[in-house]
Amino acid sequence: MRAELVVKYKHGDVVEALRRRYGPHNPHALRASELWAEAHKSAETSISYAASTAKGLIVMARSTDRAGEIYVESSTGRLRGCSEQVWEAIREEGKRLEPQPMKPRLHSLELVDLPGDVVATASVGIERI
Repeated sequence: MRAELVVKYKHGDVVEALRRRYGPHNPHALRASELWAEAHKSAETSISYAASTAKGLIVMARSTDRAGEIYVESSTGRLRGCSEQVWEAIREEGKRLEPQPMKPRLHSLELVDLPGDVVATASVGIERI
């Protein structure tokens, strides 16, 4: 199971905010990911950052000009708490980015079970159809 967060921002880069908290890109974290294992041919080229912690958290991200997609996996089974930690890291480290703070907004959050079934969805704001 994993969490998928979409973060929007006007300045900065979500990958840089994650790098400040979790350290440099770690290819070993990418290879330990279940998401990458199931779809590595497409994910390998699009994921620009991966890191892991001693507590079993894997964080992966890719970003565009104004948005970032963050994938969170946890071997401890505490996905909600891990997702909150990652969101807090983005907010806190984004404030410190130069020359302007990032000011991120959480656009959406999905909990996804393997093999890709969406279990729960949350979003912020108004969606136009």
